[in-house]
Amino acid sequence: EIMGISEKGHDYFIQFTDARPDTGGLSGATPSEAMTWGKVDPDQLPDTIVCYADSTIVMPILTAYALETVGARPLKRLYDQRDSLLQDLQDDYAKASTPHHSDDILGGGGGTAIGRGTPDAGH
Repeated sequence: EIMGISEKGHDYFIQFTDARPDTGGLSGATPSEAMTWGKVDPDQLPDTIVCYADSTIVMPILTAYALETVGARPLKRLYDQRDSLLQDLQDDYAKASTPHHSDDILGGGGGTAIGRGTPDAGH
């Protein structure tokens, strides 16, 4: 979000909750609410799942199903790919139309990416 790179939100949304919306317990944390925040892809909204159940019942069932159904995947080894992943991020940021330059956000210096993102942050 802070880098100006366009995202549509998550492709999948599964929610397990024991808070029911009719009693006010869900406090707006529904898939459609998450869509308005950009957390869920609007095209995927009809496929979202909300299961009203206690997590101590649902989680063991879901975990057993996932472990039995899905085979082991090869490890991604993201740390080994960090240089190319950082370059991809810098390239995507440079393509986005923002008032800052990629060196301002990802360049040298200390502090956080947010602190370095402001041209007059004094770095």
